[in-house]
Amino acid sequence: MSVESPVFPPLEYWDDHEDIIKIPMSLAEYLRLPEKPKSEWVRGVTLIMPPARFLHAAIHGRLIALLYGSLTDCIVLPNAGLRMPGIRRVPDIMVVKDLPADSEEVWIDNPPLLAVEIISPATHRNDEIFKRAEYLEKGVQQYWLVDRYLRKITVLVNLGTNWGQEIIIDDKHPQADIAVGTHGIVQLDLNKILG
Repeated sequence: MSVESPVFPPLEYWDDHEDIIKIPMSLAEYLRLPEKPKSEWVRGVTLIMPPARFLHAAIHGRLIALLYGSLTDCIVLPNAGLRMPGIRRVPDIMVVKDLPADSEEVWIDNPPLLAVEIISPATHRNDEIFKRAEYLEKGVQQYWLVDRYLRKITVLVNLGTNWGQEIIIDDKHPQADIAVGTHGIVQLDLNKILG
């Protein structure tokens, strides 16, 4: 599957879900915002998200524990910032080999080994369309989309110009061993992750 560069829609596009607050602002204004609540900046629009629902947070915690245990030479970062041209994203989870030299830095410039998004009603279109293209262009090595509503985990591997679909984990195929580069194998079990 090939992914084209996205055409970024006007502010009205982001009105697809009432849980996300959309505020036009400059990058300088965005960078002065407090750390909480979770927000992302996309070409002049700040997207402010509500706290995660309990099941979303539980899945988040299970994945973090699994990744820490499986990728012992890596750093697992929940809700850390990823800097891209004209965009600041905050994936649910990123896995990196090294932290920036400045440990107080908020934004990571180097492509992570893995970005994970747990899909919610408020973010599904953004996660599946725009972030997929942005993460490919950034050079994120793997992108996992965890969809608790469809009971599915999609694992995508960056082939340079497009994503290769490595595997879909669902109720028909609920387990898979996923290699994250040469850093380790993650044993994904749909039932353990989704609860």
